Amino acid sequence: MFSGVMALCERSLRVDARAWGPHLARFGLMIGILAAVWITRYSMAFVGAPGLRFYQSILYLNLFFMTLLGIAFFSTVITEEKEEDTLGLMLMAGISPLGILLGKSTGPLIQAMLLVAVQYPFTLLTITMGGITQDQIRSGYTAMLAYLMMLSGIGQFCSTISSRNRSAAFRMTVYLCCYFLVPGLCRAIMSTTGPANLPRWIYDWVGESCIYLQIGAILSSTSNEGILTYQVLTNSVIGLMGHVLSWMSFNQTARMPSTEAAPRGFLTKNRGPLRWMSPGRPRIEPLLWKDFHFIAGGVPGVLIRCAAFTLLYLVAVAIVTSWGRPLSFESQEITTMYLIMLSFAITIDAGLVAARLFHDEIRGQTLSALMMLPRPTGLVLYPKMLGAFLAWLPGILFLFGGFILLPHGLEGGRRFFERPGPALLFTSFYILVPHAAAVAALYVRWGAFPAGVALTAAVGFLTASFINVFRIGPHDAIVYLIALTIYGLCLVCHLIIWLKVERVSSR
Repeated sequence: MFSGVMALCERSLRVDARAWGPHLARFGLMIGILAAVWITRYSMAFVGAPGLRFYQSILYLNLFFMTLLGIAFFSTVITEEKEEDTLGLMLMAGISPLGILLGKSTGPLIQAMLLVAVQYPFTLLTITMGGITQDQIRSGYTAMLAYLMMLSGIGQFCSTISSRNRSAAFRMTVYLCCYFLVPGLCRAIMSTTGPANLPRWIYDWVGESCIYLQIGAILSSTSNEGILTYQVLTNSVIGLMGHVLSWMSFNQTARMPSTEAAPRGFLTKNRGPLRWMSPGRPRIEPLLWKDFHFIAGGVPGVLIRCAAFTLLYLVAVAIVTSWGRPLSFESQEITTMYLIMLSFAITIDAGLVAARLFHDEIRGQTLSALMMLPRPTGLVLYPKMLGAFLAWLPGILFLFGGFILLPHGLEGGRRFFERPGPALLFTSFYILVPHAAAVAALYVRWGAFPAGVALTAAVGFLTASFINVFRIGPHDAIVYLIALTIYGLCLVCHLIIWLKVERVSSR
């Protein structure tokens, strides 16, 4: 078994060492650290404890990259073998299920841990800047390593029980949403009404399990947190449980088919009361019809999005009331929370649709055949984009409807857009996400959407840092110049997509 584990681990390390994606991710992390150093250097004259602020930037930057790694890479360790039909060959070669799981998960975990550990000596320089102690640095890095172990275990479990990368990434995203929301809810319950129907120690353990909440305690000036905190123990146990559950469920899920066509759900209902959800025959532009129904989900996809955006309002109500605010649907805080969450949901939906737009064509090896149609490249690409984004339009309608119909919506929208510089910058960043995801889908096999989000977040981080360091006002001309530059990046994304598709079609 151990020979198989070492072989798979070595193969994973070799593949990552030869691929440009992991090196590009490391380069992006290095650029982020250099940007944090640059910000600290120029803000030392304005703020106190620059070492603490620099260490805080490093921690949150690492956590952001780790979360993207959990969605893009840890959740595909087994499904990538299923999609390539090589998992059965490993079993035929005599490698045990435990050997496959350990071999496939060890390589990415080692690389991620080394990427974090190599920063530790340089982070010690923050002690000389002031505001931070060595115990706080040690506690922070221990918390991050435990978080990595949890991501590896849960990602492997999601990958084991899923047949495709997309479903594994979705399950991982759902888990991370629960991981971020449930501890905060437990803290709100303890601070408002006290423990309800459950022992207090359960609320303590769950409330302290989220690393984003634990980081605030570590960075506190009165922090006396040790290394073995609730968060470290719970994250390590959850990661270990994820590996154990993967081993227990491997034999039942390893033979799930992945190369067959994905189930279409309600789209296949040609008869009965649900036949109106069926795509029928293409009566309009065929490429637009195809991508609307089979990429964006068609009419069922539109209904699901409408239901999700409606339930999002109830989530906003639950979050605001958990802060101790009285339940009132006339509350401005509920409206603001809903519109903010809806903006992020629309952006995520657009990025996912854009990533699927080309990923499915490349995986099915139909992009080159599609470009052989006697049509110009633009008449092939843009109808596909329009069809995919037709199902995305309900989110825009919900957003404008929220501004018009919800209490204080018009007032909040007026205050937001009366400062045109930040509004233009904010809008341009949301437009950049789907463009970056579409470009990433042409170059990476897995994780196109996290790659697009990472690129947009890097641009946003550098822009916000530039504006903050040089004290740029909301009406300064440089703000409009930055926004126009981001729109220029979107046009560059169109050019890259065009050239890449032309290159594929010429092979």
